[in-house]
Formats: sequence, C-alpha cells, structure tokens
Amino acid sequence: MDRPRAKSGPKPKGNRFRVTAALPAEVVSIADEMAQREGVDRTAVLGRLLCERLGLPVPTYCLSPNSTQEELPLSKAS
Repeated sequence: MDRPRAKSGPKPKGNRFRVTAALPAEVVSIADEMAQREGVDRTAVLGRLLCERLGLPVPTYCLSPNSTQEELPLSKAS
C-alpha cells in the first residue's frame, strides 16, 4: 500500500514577504557580527530588530537558539 510522501524541505516560517533594501555597510557589518554571535542569519537579526522597534512580537525563528536557556549568575557559572 502506498503511503503519502512526507513533505521535504525546511519547516515553513509563516506569512512572510521578501524585501530588498540597500543599507549602509556599517549596518550590515554589525548585523553580520550579531548574527554570528547569536547563531542565526542576518535576516533573523534584522527581522528581530524591526519587530522590536515596531512593538511587535518577535517570531521564534528570529531568536538565538541559545536565547531560551536560563543564564546562571556569575557566582554559579564556574
């Protein structure tokens, strides 16, 4: 009996639109540094910053994978 094929590819991230913008090189450089530090891509950083500025909820895919971990106080970290 044939089973339906599972969808391949990444999980959909919701209703989104592609936007092209020319940004100052310094802004892109800072966004790239933030993205590398947070373990996400540049689009996630820019999306998060825009949502925060507009007072909108930040989508989970814009958050660092490490952002859900609770940080230990420095006295307990070692």
